[in-house]
Amino acid sequence: MKIVSWNCRGLGGNQKLEVIKRFKSMEAASILLLQETKKSAEDSVSVIKSIWPNGHGIATNAFGASGGLLCWWNTKKYQLLTAIDNRNWLLIKLENKESKEQFWVGNVYGPTLNVQ
Repeated sequence: MKIVSWNCRGLGGNQKLEVIKRFKSMEAASILLLQETKKSAEDSVSVIKSIWPNGHGIATNAFGASGGLLCWWNTKKYQLLTAIDNRNWLLIKLENKESKEQFWVGNVYGPTLNVQ
């Protein structure tokens, strides 16, 4: 199992999508975690599905120009059992289709707060 986690600081533009394609192919990633997508949940899923069509995932909404999380996985290898989300975190419980092992994967975005 290979997991790639990346604070992409915005899931837009061709350069970032090319980086994600390389993660998928070079690393043979089976799970992708993105932080700070800066997109709605629907837009994040749509963008990733266009470059990783044999996968499935869930996402949370960005708030203004920050936040947004995405968890994406290879559906040939894993099945989603449950998901729990909050504004700053997204937890998914997956099952390995071959071994039947179950495990949790967490994706967290902790924004910086300016406190004076």
